[in-house]
Amino acid sequence: MKVPLIDHERFWRDRVSRSTYWMSDPIHPNEYGHRAFAECLHRELGIFDPASQTGRLHVP
Repeated sequence: MKVPLIDHERFWRDRVSRSTYWMSDPIHPNEYGHRAFAECLHRELGIFDPASQTGRLHVP
């Protein structure tokens, strides 16, 4: 079907030291976690633009 697979689990696992800033509790991402998800999604789909409003959001 040629549908892209975006492995968010691997993305978070590879950034475990930073992901503590991205969580509200052990399961729920906070504002920064959602920003990280969006950036990962945009990069994997090839639509990330660092000059756009979403591309300039701070992700610790």
